Amino acid sequence: MHCPHCEKQVSVFSKTLNRGGGTMTCPHCGGKIRLEIDKKLALLWFIPAVLLALVLKPLLGSWCSAPGIAVMVLLSAKLKPA
Repeated sequence: MHCPHCEKQVSVFSKTLNRGGGTMTCPHCGGKIRLEIDKKLALLWFIPAVLLALVLKPLLGSWCSAPGIAVMVLLSAKLKPA
């Protein structure tokens, strides 16, 4: 993901994004940012997530939807100015 202020990359696994809460600070420029789920992208990734769950069901049982949901959320998350 890229900061909407400075356009530098902010990792999904960075301390900034893993603190939680509403408003965060970009580690590069100090700009106020927030993490949002883009609803259009989430709908776009919904069908592949369901297909992934169906493929993984024999391997994971009742946990089959978790990887698909995690991928869907990660791919539809965007940083917005706060």
